[in-house]
Amino acid sequence: MPLVLVVLLLIPRGRELRLWVVLFASIVFYGYWKVEYLSLLLGSVVVNYFIGNWLAATQSRHKRWVLTGGIVFNLSLLAYFKYVNFFIEIVNQLTGSQWPSLGVILPLAISFYTFQQIAYIVDSYSNLVEERSFSNYLLFVCFFPQLIAGPIVHHKWLMPQLKSIVNNPLRWRNFLGGLLLFTLGLSKKLLIADSLSPYVQDTFDSPDVLTQSSLLMTWAAAYAYTLQLYFDFSGYADMAIGLGFMFGIALPQNFLSPYRTSNIIDFWRGWHVTLSNFLRDYLYIPLGGNRKGETRRYVNLFLTMLLGGLWHGAGWTFVIWGALHGTYLTINHLWRHIFDMNNGFFQTLPYKISCFLLTALAVIVAWVYFRATSVEVANHMVTVMFSGDLDWGHLASIPQQVYVLFLLGTVIAAFPLRAISIALLAVPLALAEEHYKEYGHLKLAIGHQWIVFVFAGMLMTLCIFALAEPMEFIYFQF
Repeated sequence: MPLVLVVLLLIPRGRELRLWVVLFASIVFYGYWKVEYLSLLLGSVVVNYFIGNWLAATQSRHKRWVLTGGIVFNLSLLAYFKYVNFFIEIVNQLTGSQWPSLGVILPLAISFYTFQQIAYIVDSYSNLVEERSFSNYLLFVCFFPQLIAGPIVHHKWLMPQLKSIVNNPLRWRNFLGGLLLFTLGLSKKLLIADSLSPYVQDTFDSPDVLTQSSLLMTWAAAYAYTLQLYFDFSGYADMAIGLGFMFGIALPQNFLSPYRTSNIIDFWRGWHVTLSNFLRDYLYIPLGGNRKGETRRYVNLFLTMLLGGLWHGAGWTFVIWGALHGTYLTINHLWRHIFDMNNGFFQTLPYKISCFLLTALAVIVAWVYFRATSVEVANHMVTVMFSGDLDWGHLASIPQQVYVLFLLGTVIAAFPLRAISIALLAVPLALAEEHYKEYGHLKLAIGHQWIVFVFAGMLMTLCIFALAEPMEFIYFQF
């Protein structure tokens, strides 16, 4: 990033070369991990660009068949690299055969760039795509701040903004605001998520997890992972948005305080927002949405979440996680359909607190399946969580810093605006999620808030020391 910014500063604005510099940097960034998969990414981009361009320009009666072929092409790539070994495992279980697993390595970001391009060709079919420049399309898919783990960016959001790289100067205000948001995201990842990671790993991946688990131990591990996953993934999203803002580009917000919600519907309006929007627009609505009666609506919800679970990984644990959330959403919508939520009882504080606790419980239980190494381990841990021995002695074995992280993580996750304002000892920041609306632009109230940047500098220093033992981002594997 520093190298790219320096080069852009040396190139006068208005030159197309600026866009190609960012594009080249994005391609190098992706190829740095495993250069042989760069051809897969670029090949996918070229095929989808020409399919989308043809669909947008033609009125041929074969248009629907070409769209179908494009979707099949994208899903076939995803199916081979992500699910082929899972399919072989299922065949072996059903038939008793012993087909060996293939040595397929999951290419970085294939789920993310596949979904972005499916959305592009579907919208091209519907004549919703106006920008058809190949260079802009290539950068739309490969833009390095969000390529590896999202947010999943819609073409109508990003492609019009790419002109700013060419035409707009790099503003000091944008750089400071982006750096501050990048620092907050990096702090989430390194200082909270990675600090919880060893405890989560020691419990979930322990060879003794099926024999030596206690009620308190499994609850502590499940809650630790609940916080770890949020701070790891939302930290990446904050970093991506911060990097984009340095270019003068507003990437979409991907988290809207999901752990502060009191029902599962609102949870999914705040968790991985761009994936939720994709599943709604390109799966739930095409399935019929809520247009074909209540029963069909619940079936569509369940199928959408089931496929959303499978999108995250090739394994029965992810299928069960998706099925759980599909069931949660069905119950939540059915509850609202049966009862009048404007009734006085549903507005009382005890009811709202009960809803919050029940939602948190449901989410945490589902995360156990998301993280567990097998269905057997997940089933055992959930059973112990609700019927195991207390074993109060286990509390003494939990490192003190984990208790501190539980408290700190809970406060920041549940009350982001208040927590950030208190932590930074400054007036309310427009970095708060309330000031970054969907399809809006990030507005930073930097002014003379020198205290904010002193604190951010301290955070960055702590992060630099923490980089001595870096850990991978969790969502790169999905």
